[in-house]
Amino acid sequence: MNAATFILIALLKTSGEGGAITLGYDSLADCEAAGERLEAEFEALVLEDVDQNPVGGHPRVVWTCFDTRN
Repeated sequence: MNAATFILIALLKTSGEGGAITLGYDSLADCEAAGERLEAEFEALVLEDVDQNPVGGHPRVVWTCFDTRN
């Protein structure tokens, strides 16, 4: 099994919470497409409080694709 050539590194942030993910891809185009999809889907989420009322702000994603060959 070959190692991925490109690594998607994404920082995910909501109010009070955050995290990071890394995923491998064989091409830059696939990596960038995944980053764009993740950003669009995650930032479209509506945050709610414990009573399921919408809260201000929205999730944020910052991502990049890293070329492992360099």
